[in-house]
Amino acid sequence: MVDIATLPILLKELKLSAIAGQWEALAHKALDEQWLPQQYLVALCEHESAARLHKRLQRYTRESKLPPGKRLSNFDSGAAGGIKANQITALAQHTEWVGKAENVMLFGASGLGKTHLAAGIGYALIEADIRVKFSSASTLVQELQKARSELKLAEALVRLDKYAVLIVDDIGYVKRDEQETQVLFEL
Repeated sequence: MVDIATLPILLKELKLSAIAGQWEALAHKALDEQWLPQQYLVALCEHESAARLHKRLQRYTRESKLPPGKRLSNFDSGAAGGIKANQITALAQHTEWVGKAENVMLFGASGLGKTHLAAGIGYALIEADIRVKFSSASTLVQELQKARSELKLAEALVRLDKYAVLIVDDIGYVKRDEQETQVLFEL
């Protein structure tokens, strides 16, 4: 015979925390609305899936290190000439380029909003469940050089490889010596 009292323990053991928090309320709703058992199960699974996606996107946003507030929705495309909004929207909404490992490069004078655009695309990619990492070129080079000096460059590169998209900001502003260029090349 099934003992309902063990359900919270089982849900915790199975790491189904969203279901654990909602199964009773949904059970009452299912009884009131005369759901089939399958409908109740689907509702629980949908709730768990949505909660996991929400947590994952929060984690992706936190670990991305994207500059706060730099979303496409608050980018003033009129201030930067030559930018076609439909091209930016295409990059943000049609993410096939990520799977193909294609590069996107933004060129222009200082202050035009290249960082804002790159970050905005990064936020849009995260919303599409794609892992993104943002870093300035200088910071990235320093981290890779430190890893190389500690004989941990391979591990550092593997950690960076877990991101589908790396946004490297200000790559052209600082002259790089041979060692800096080498770690960027290895990346």
